[in-house]
Amino acid sequence: MKSFLLLPLYTATVIAHVSSHSHDEISGFTSLLQLSIREPECPANFLDITSCNNSTQCNAQRSQIWSFSSPCIKSIQSEEEICVFTDSNFAQGRGISLITTVARAKFIASQPAFTNLDGIKLLPQTTPPSYMMTEIPGKGMGLEAIHDIKQGELIMADTPSLMVDSRSFKWLPAKERRLLQTAAVEHLPEAHQAAIMQLTAHVNTRGMPKDEIVGKITLVNSFDVIPDLLDPVRDEFFTLFPNISRFNHDCRPNAAYRFNHETMTHNVRALRDIESGEELTLTYTNPSLSRKDRQDRLKLWGFECTCDLCMQDKWHTTESDRRIAQINSLMPKFTQIPSPATPEMAETLIDLHKDEELWEAIWLPYTYAALQYSTNGDASMAEKYAQMAIRHGIPIVGDTHDYMIEMATLVESPLEHWSWRINVKEPFVVWT
Repeated sequence: MKSFLLLPLYTATVIAHVSSHSHDEISGFTSLLQLSIREPECPANFLDITSCNNSTQCNAQRSQIWSFSSPCIKSIQSEEEICVFTDSNFAQGRGISLITTVARAKFIASQPAFTNLDGIKLLPQTTPPSYMMTEIPGKGMGLEAIHDIKQGELIMADTPSLMVDSRSFKWLPAKERRLLQTAAVEHLPEAHQAAIMQLTAHVNTRGMPKDEIVGKITLVNSFDVIPDLLDPVRDEFFTLFPNISRFNHDCRPNAAYRFNHETMTHNVRALRDIESGEELTLTYTNPSLSRKDRQDRLKLWGFECTCDLCMQDKWHTTESDRRIAQINSLMPKFTQIPSPATPEMAETLIDLHKDEELWEAIWLPYTYAALQYSTNGDASMAEKYAQMAIRHGIPIVGDTHDYMIEMATLVESPLEHWSWRINVKEPFVVWT
């Protein structure tokens, strides 16, 4: 019996805060508001806040992870306390703070990125940087490619500044949670604190208490990070990455991100070939929604999208919405048991994704096509689409994803794959 992840990537990201928190506490698919800080054009490595100069200290295995493990506040809904845990030496002295329970902090501290700082040296680097921060007409500050970037190429690798266990939204009053967030920021190295406080809060913060400023900065610049598969707690982390917060939104972005739990990094890669001078963008919402639904969701955070897709005329908008509806109608057919899907349906699904420029999710239709051709006994087409699935899927979901493993197996031995000819009743004859 084969077990697969059956949902496209964008449906796997938790957006549950929309219904479970007040408007001020809503957590987004990513940072949901543009930055309005006015800065001159500059090279992309703008958050240079490493401070660990002692190589012996930085590189050795450590028995003491947390530089701080306080303050703590007793939950109103659980026997566990929520505490601040800070590792000042993390990522060559860049530092990281967590707001979570003792038990979960212990699990996070067991990751290789914490136990051996040599692991941080293995992080993928983008040197020289492939982008710069600059003024984007009508958007404020954003990132722009300074040379051509190939599909799948790494654009940015960033470690978290602050990780907030989402249970704290349920377990703590807002005021107490903000006090923990403020302490978490203040425990970080000074340069790191300054970089966080320079992020926009999207409101006038003059005269506002620091804990409220930190709370709003965290709210509008954070990502939901789904837990590691080995994490016994399944609640996501509300996570701040100051550098990645510089990406503006587009409903049809040219980049996407994936969090690596082993190295504790958020990796942003190109979804398609990007030309020098193009703005680099991420999507802040589910791209498989109609224009109205996308706009309605973004407005929950006071954000009105003006991307090219949303600014199309009525005819083009109607056509786009029609394609999205057809995609959403076809996708479930490939996971039904028994499935009515055919290779032709998979080809249609691929064409629709191309027409809609849904590059972040196209690996899944390629996977479906490979399996459909395999079940119908066409090894050549199965291998072709398996290779396409791998090319587009690994940068998004990684090479350990169930489907990527299946596609690699299919490419290596198509006639021995479990799916081979299972829809074909006639015997298979190999002519020699």
